[in-house]
Amino acid sequence: MHGISRVGVFKRFFPFTLVAVAVFAVTFAACRAAPPHAEVGFNPDLVEARFFQGQWVVSAGQLLLGNFGDSEADARDAVRVIKHYRFDKHCAVGPPRPAMEYWLVNGQAPAGPIEGEDALPFNPASTIVKQINGSWKIVDGDHWMLDFGGDENLARMALEVIRKYGFEFMCFVGKPARKMCYFRTGGAAPPPPTPPPAPVGAARLKVTVVEGAGRPAQMPVITVRHAQNPGVQPAVLAENPGRFELPPGPYNVTVRVGAAPESAPRPVVIEAGRITELLINTGTGTLELMLTAGGRPLARVPLIHLKAGSQLVSSVTELPAKFQAQEGNYSVEVQLPTNQNYTIPDLAIRAGETTRKAVEVPCAVLTVVVNVPPYQPGSGRFPRVELQQNGRFVAALVDNPARFQILAGTYTISARGDQTEFGSREIAIRPGEDPTVDFR
Repeated sequence: MHGISRVGVFKRFFPFTLVAVAVFAVTFAACRAAPPHAEVGFNPDLVEARFFQGQWVVSAGQLLLGNFGDSEADARDAVRVIKHYRFDKHCAVGPPRPAMEYWLVNGQAPAGPIEGEDALPFNPASTIVKQINGSWKIVDGDHWMLDFGGDENLARMALEVIRKYGFEFMCFVGKPARKMCYFRTGGAAPPPPTPPPAPVGAARLKVTVVEGAGRPAQMPVITVRHAQNPGVQPAVLAENPGRFELPPGPYNVTVRVGAAPESAPRPVVIEAGRITELLINTGTGTLELMLTAGGRPLARVPLIHLKAGSQLVSSVTELPAKFQAQEGNYSVEVQLPTNQNYTIPDLAIRAGETTRKAVEVPCAVLTVVVNVPPYQPGSGRFPRVELQQNGRFVAALVDNPARFQILAGTYTISARGDQTEFGSREIAIRPGEDPTVDFR
């Protein structure tokens, strides 16, 4: 299916979440006490990224929330997301081998997007539990969202969670490996809480981040590290301006915006009873792309990569595709679910500017329906539908109807059941046209 590559996501990042919580006895006991649905509360003000036993982890006090391996950037991005939404509960369906994780805010679903988010939209009304190739999955149309193996009960429990909280987006942290998952609704995020008064003897630091000629940067990650004591945990905020209350002393301040690298450290000394202001210019800009086919936005959003030469800079799965990066020339690679790629060259990002473009992608959605007994739609039996182009394999789906998002061109379609061949057809796919082929 189109979402088959996303199924592997869960195998990559769930071992780093509640399974890793066994390092901390409190969370481990909570998971063992409440299978198959675990909930662990925490204080978002205590959440931080730190280096622990050779790996970057995200924790709240002694509670481990996630293991991000050797990626400090992913760990700090997770902290940014948690603090932005004010998550205070981490939940999982399927301990001791979680197949779904989600986060709540005051018992409710988080709402609204965050800058630079890797999000997959879906419709909770049309999302169902479906057995495919002997495995129970949660699917929305032709997208496989969650895989529960042979456990139908866990799959249905997870679907109840999705509908209970009205989740509409499945979001990820970590690139290219996705190491944290959260679900949210649409709408606007709640306003940030009013900060408490500074403690006696504290010093204040205000960091403003701008791009290019002075345009405020969107959702930068600001990190303040003690300059003389590396053992002190850094303070991290995803706000602009970022306002910090810290003990007086010397610090180094770095900033990361979007896919741009972390800036060089800026030294600053803050004093008790004073507000020290720091202005950091990152030299970044924004590229915003709307991808269309036949003049209409792509109905199925593929994986969209921003590249500098052959180097991957950032990836998104939403439209318009928005990238924040250092000034320079880039290309964008659109990777369709059939592993076909379309490259958009010569895209410039200018410091302090937002460049918006609409680009036509020569692709279409092909629907193949098999109406030969006993393989009619809704029968519970699924034929294998295969696409070839010039004698070379392109893609295959075991579904009915089977939907392929493919580049324009001429293809040969074949379909078969367990013991039956349904024949083959040849079809010319034109950009923006969404044809249907019916095997009878």
